[in-house]
Amino acid sequence: VAHAVNLIKEEVIGDPYYAQANYWEAVGHSDFNNGDVAEWRFDPSQVGGGVVMDGAIHWMRPLRL
Repeated sequence: VAHAVNLIKEEVIGDPYYAQANYWEAVGHSDFNNGDVAEWRFDPSQVGGGVVMDGAIHWMRPLRL
């Protein structure tokens, strides 16, 4: 992402109009379901916006560079 930002600033490439990110996690083998503090992610009354609010910002933040 940082390299793309430099290319845009140097006008080597134009402004991006599309970005894609993929993320996969085997929840059955993660720490999310072993009673740790992250278990709230699976409780609809606590999670609020779900995966978009919890994780997607980490994928969107680099696009704001």
